[in-house]
Amino acid sequence: MEVGSLPEEEAWILFKEKVGNSVDDFSLLDIAKNVSKECKGLLLAIITVAGALKRKAKPFWKDALKQLRDAETRNILGMHTKVYKSLRLSYDHLESDEARYFFLLCSLLEEDSDILIEELLKYGMGLCIFSGIENLEDARNRVYLLLEILKDGFLLSQGSNKNHVKMHDVVRDVAISIASEGEHNFMEQSEASDDDDESEATNGDEFEASDDDESKATNGDESEATES
Repeated sequence: MEVGSLPEEEAWILFKEKVGNSVDDFSLLDIAKNVSKECKGLLLAIITVAGALKRKAKPFWKDALKQLRDAETRNILGMHTKVYKSLRLSYDHLESDEARYFFLLCSLLEEDSDILIEELLKYGMGLCIFSGIENLEDARNRVYLLLEILKDGFLLSQGSNKNHVKMHDVVRDVAISIASEGEHNFMEQSEASDDDDESEATNGDEFEASDDDESKATNGDESEATES
């Protein structure tokens, strides 16, 4: 998935291809063309906005057009504002908080590499992202469902094999920006956990040092008693 730009007509053809038969609805045609124009020919914007609006009703299209035109943006070095707005729209249009949190989780793993699905399962369970899960099999099934939702919206792509997925680096930058906004607290929990581990290690060293000092003091007392 490259971040290039297309002439308006080619952009519309690609948009129609990615959004599917949604644009066959005549009442959506004008709105769809305006949405496509707002993507400014940017390949990543076209693909992700089309993915977000597939099979959606007219109110979603109207809201998407307003978002692309009016929504606030965040400055990310080297990123076109329309790309940010399109990816933010795709995130906002995910159907559940669970899908949104899972998307953000994907962005926290190693950059520019395959993401191991089993790692997403492990971290997702540890962070209690999945709701209504009773066992490991349920959790694994939920992970695969969420992965299909994100791939269907072009927010993830297939990795090097069936056990991996990939996230475009621009998508990842936007996801990290969203995750840092404050309403998403699992990043803070993760950092706090790291700090706790470091604190425990430090305290452990202090306890060991304390034990050594006590041992030396005891040996010193014994030595003085012997000399006496």
